[in-house]
Amino acid sequence: MKLILLLLIFTLASIYGQNKSAQLDSVFSVYDDDNETVRMDMLLGEVLEIRKIDFELAQQLADTLIKLTNKPNFEMQYALALGTSAILASHNDQDEIMVAKYLEAIDVYKKYSAVAPDSLQEKISGNISACYNNIAQVYLDKNDFELALEFYKNSLDEVITANDSLGISIRCYNISDTYKRMSEFDSAFKYILWSKRIEELRQDNEGLAYAHEGLAKIYNKKNEFL
Repeated sequence: MKLILLLLIFTLASIYGQNKSAQLDSVFSVYDDDNETVRMDMLLGEVLEIRKIDFELAQQLADTLIKLTNKPNFEMQYALALGTSAILASHNDQDEIMVAKYLEAIDVYKKYSAVAPDSLQEKISGNISACYNNIAQVYLDKNDFELALEFYKNSLDEVITANDSLGISIRCYNISDTYKRMSEFDSAFKYILWSKRIEELRQDNEGLAYAHEGLAKIYNKKNEFL
């Protein structure tokens, strides 16, 4: 993969005189795997790297991948392409587009989950959770706490389904922080203590430190100082 990325960077450096269509063709030429699924996976993995070099080209690549993967047997790649496009939108301060792309990705994941093999169910739930979490962050930044809570709790439900203890702890922290901002301290304590207990069971000192920090912030918001 590192060799491919170096080749990709070299290719990009050599095609800046071309128009965007020719640039896009050049990027696709780097990935010539006969397995189309593997090829799409590799291209999706490099969109955000290309963003560091040429944002417009990264967006065009993401849009192209959305079109190419919107077909049967490519549901995971299609949803990932939508999520990647959402990330690009967030970097360009396009919150409405970002939220729309994530919601579309969630819809694709949920429909695919009904027929996907058991081996993919945890991954699907984890990806849905990440989409919900990123949407929640947008509303938190806008101080729309009710919507932020709705999406954070949806995100929590999905990581519970995925049996992801770290993900559960992180979502509990986020929910606690939102309740703290709303001055709903009982709920804030409930979720941060849930996060703390998980980190104790995981024996993760870094995670435990974050939980203690969350507790301290609640007490600080309550003006309760020891």
